[in-house]
Amino acid sequence: VVGAVGAIAGREVEDHVVVAILFWLCPARDHSYNVFALRQMQVCSLRHHRHEGIPGCGHGGFLLAFYIRHKKSSHEKMICPLDSDCDAVIWSVYSKFFGLPLEILGLLYYGLVAVGYALFLAFPALTSPLVVFSVLAITTAAFLFSLYLTFIQAFALKQWCTWCLMSAGFCAIIFATALGVSEFNFVSLLAQYHD
Repeated sequence: VVGAVGAIAGREVEDHVVVAILFWLCPARDHSYNVFALRQMQVCSLRHHRHEGIPGCGHGGFLLAFYIRHKKSSHEKMICPLDSDCDAVIWSVYSKFFGLPLEILGLLYYGLVAVGYALFLAFPALTSPLVVFSVLAITTAAFLFSLYLTFIQAFALKQWCTWCLMSAGFCAIIFATALGVSEFNFVSLLAQYHD
């Protein structure tokens, strides 16, 4: 019904309008179904189709991290299209985090993103508030960490790695898209748990 309303309107319907339509179309004596519908609207947006590109970015990031890992483990020189020294970046003291190579962290993160968001698309019922919040928190942490690593390239190493910048780009796209389609209002969520 909601999709039909959106199709009739010829544009995307804002969530508060959809919630009003659900309350009108689904009368309940105790309104428990309507409260459940409202809760689902907060998590499973009608705009979920906007994040269909996130699994693709996760897959691209996974392949990129795999490529870097392959080059490092086979000790092959990396070709840097930016005419810089990628090897100086990927073999620097900053290439590990708590002893774990960054490309391994990248494989884990991008794998989680690709699989997690693909599951959200395939099975919207999995998108409970806790799961969505956890994935958004991991996505935010990865984005902030990629910003930190970009600053390291610019100011500490003074070398650019094209592949690392592409990974930072994937993180930025995933973060911006995930935040853009998220139904969470972080300020009210944090205020709720502050007390």
